[in-house]
Amino acid sequence: MAYKYIKGKNKIRGEQTFVDNLSGSQIISASYFVGDGSLLTNLSVTGGISSVYTSGSITGSGEVLNPVILKDPLVIGTVTASIGFYGNLYGTASFANTASYALNAGAGVAAQGPEYSVQFKSGSEGLISGSSNFTFDHTVPKLTVNAGFVVNRILLSSDSTLNASQYLIGVDTSVVTGNIILTLPDASTLSNGQMYIIKDEGGEADIYNVIITCSSGQSIDGSPSVTIESPYAAINIYCNGNNKYFVY
Repeated sequence: MAYKYIKGKNKIRGEQTFVDNLSGSQIISASYFVGDGSLLTNLSVTGGISSVYTSGSITGSGEVLNPVILKDPLVIGTVTASIGFYGNLYGTASFANTASYALNAGAGVAAQGPEYSVQFKSGSEGLISGSSNFTFDHTVPKLTVNAGFVVNRILLSSDSTLNASQYLIGVDTSVVTGNIILTLPDASTLSNGQMYIIKDEGGEADIYNVIITCSSGQSIDGSPSVTIESPYAAINIYCNGNNKYFVY
């Protein structure tokens, strides 16, 4: 037990109990710390904290320069870093704040993969990964995808109004008993360049046509509607985000 000042370079061996606060004007270091962490506050040491292992919480605005090992920590408020905030294993830990939370990091964030690679979650552990197969060059800008491509597909067999979340629309003309009318959404509700692909999947558009119409006062290549009337035919359409659609 210690009740007085400890001066100079001293080693305290064995299990010790400090009744009151333990403080120092320079560095207090240890190979590890084990405890519930309930009273750890204002961790600020110029030389860094070698290692902290706690199942409680850490509060304060000081610097933690070297690795801190947290066991199921509760972090209340906003976590920020001017250099970087990262971990190689999160385990069951989580960031909790009833209002909001943010991770503000600068150039030191440990991104993975080659330059311009898009970062994404890899595996059940939530690790960050990157690949040359999926890159975004913001200086051009240019998105490169060297992989399979999956889009949203729906299959219709009755008159329908399309919406902004759809892209690939199949029409089963083999099960209908009349022409199918597909109404495009108001072009002003879509993004400039947003596209649709409409395909006769039933192969009987020559018997029952697929008619694509648009809102009043808008047009598709200058007309109020276009028609698919050949078996298994398809049509690609994009809009200007205002009042017109175009076939391409």
